[in-house]
Amino acid sequence: MSDIAIPVRKFLRLLDYLQRLDIDTEVVARAANLSPARLSDLRDDVELPARQYSRLYKAAVEQIEKLGQPIPWAAGVGSEPFALMCHCMIGARTLGEALDLASRFQQLAYPLLGHRMHLHRDPGEAVISYEV
Repeated sequence: MSDIAIPVRKFLRLLDYLQRLDIDTEVVARAANLSPARLSDLRDDVELPARQYSRLYKAAVEQIEKLGQPIPWAAGVGSEPFALMCHCMIGARTLGEALDLASRFQQLAYPLLGHRMHLHRDPGEAVISYEV
């Protein structure tokens, strides 16, 4: 089994987004054992482990939540409910099962969070929409 890797350009795009929000990218990167300067020194097609990107992403979400504004991803539900949904989905055998689990989770969490995910299926296509 091979490990999933993410291009450095994705790391840099996330850090750029954080800079636009006036969030200290050094603090976020350090929480993920990364350095913005070292990332910038790499060619943007170099790939790093997805686990490292996941750590950076989680640290970014935690900092963005401190701004007190809805997060533009994960339907704005916040890091804890989103993490629980991901843990629920990880056991799915197929993408379809994972999407069904995510939809079920959102139905349960809607009364608490006020955010909703809709899964629409047609033959050969699935569309996810969010109400934030």
